[in-house]
Amino acid sequence: NDAGTSRIVESLANNTNLKALTLSFKNHAQAYTARSLNMMLKSNSSLKYLDLRFVSMEDEQVKQVLEAVKENKTLTKLLLDGNNTSEDFYRETETCAQYYGLVKLDI
Repeated sequence: NDAGTSRIVESLANNTNLKALTLSFKNHAQAYTARSLNMMLKSNSSLKYLDLRFVSMEDEQVKQVLEAVKENKTLTKLLLDGNNTSEDFYRETETCAQYYGLVKLDI
């Protein structure tokens, strides 16, 4: 459930060992999970790969994650494809991997 996922994500904020996290195919990520991801990404200094494919996030939730990525200095690959983002949001963000400091951004 969303609360359980959020607790896991929040516990990773100060983790210095985890390099990759896959939460893909978790149905219906709620706003609380997006907020938790935002907080975790702002303070985590080891995560390089984050897979959030098909977690049912919408534009605002994906924006929360992307805002945190701007502050994160270690994440190089973020997978977001298969979410419930609008066509306009997709066009707006598909070419901005460099803006977010990522080697690869899949939306």
